[in-house]
Amino acid sequence: MQASKTETKPAPPQPPKTRPAPLVWPPATLAKPQPIPMSPPVRPPPPPNNVLPPNDNGLDLNMPNMPMAPYQPYQPYTNQYYPQAPPPPPRQQMPMQMAPQRMAPQQHYWPPPGMRPQSRECSGGYVPGQLCCDGIVNPIPPGPQQWACCHKGMYDMATQVCCGDIPVPKPPKNSPPMMCCGSSLYDPMSHLCCDKFPVPNLSRNMKCCRKQTYDPVHQMCCGEGVRARPPGQPHMSCCGKHMFNSLTHVCCDEGNAIPKNPTVSCCGKNQYQPAFQQCCFGDALPKDVMCMAK
Repeated sequence: MQASKTETKPAPPQPPKTRPAPLVWPPATLAKPQPIPMSPPVRPPPPPNNVLPPNDNGLDLNMPNMPMAPYQPYQPYTNQYYPQAPPPPPRQQMPMQMAPQRMAPQQHYWPPPGMRPQSRECSGGYVPGQLCCDGIVNPIPPGPQQWACCHKGMYDMATQVCCGDIPVPKPPKNSPPMMCCGSSLYDPMSHLCCDKFPVPNLSRNMKCCRKQTYDPVHQMCCGEGVRARPPGQPHMSCCGKHMFNSLTHVCCDEGNAIPKNPTVSCCGKNQYQPAFQQCCFGDALPKDVMCMAK
């Protein structure tokens, strides 16, 4: 048998694609809003001539039986003594700025004029030829010396130096620079000033311990004395006049060192147990006792 051929029908033509119409608001079906009719503003009638309208507070600014004067332009002040307005004052000419002149260096004097003893009163006054020093009148001896006050006395500034309220002779000009230490002069390159006393400086590391020197590498200054630092113990410290090991002890007041204990603390120069006691102005008291000020 011969197979039958299937006939294909052509597809029907499709309409062209179109874009959707844009949305419009308000739609045409809704009625457009009508404008609300507005009545024209009512303006008050203009006031008559020379009459002021009331102000914001409702007060009448018109005075009775006194009409308002018409406006007049500004005129200069004139009278029988001044038939015309006074002329304006003449314009002041500014002086020309001059270049700054170089001033000679100012010489400084000591004591300055405002602090010189002659300018102060001494027990009610002073007379020429006298010097008032700390309330004491000192007669100035005749001569070319330059006298100044040193505490209650005087000294010659050309030949003396005032150290510790005491006149001291000046060192020679070829001597090293000197400084005051108490009531004497000393060379800071070879000595140390310890408690107002010159002490020989044996090395660069020397320091003062009261009136003596010590080497902080090998010694310690505890209180008023020098103590030898134990070798191999870098944790040594001072507790008053004595030394103690800061790793094993604690320093309390008045130089009392106690062994370290987690349950014991310092209370002044004494020790107490914070778990059972309280520290009351340096005394250990039970916790149930009220601490009163001494």
